[in-house]
Amino acid sequence: MTHDTTRAVDQGDGPAPPRVEVAGPRVRVWTAKFSTRWLPDTPSHRHLTVVWMRLLGNERGTPLLTLQE
Repeated sequence: MTHDTTRAVDQGDGPAPPRVEVAGPRVRVWTAKFSTRWLPDTPSHRHLTVVWMRLLGNERGTPLLTLQE
């Protein structure tokens, strides 16, 4: 099953840190290579976003973000 919740993003040469963008009742996650589509801003989506961003790692396998970030 595919959900089609990501899309490619061109952000130039340098890697950009992952970030969450909130617009009213919607939220999406941006990274250097992709972003999610707009999702409803619900507690479950916020929790999933925190867990998902914490699982992102670099080429050495170290996390891109700390839990505090």
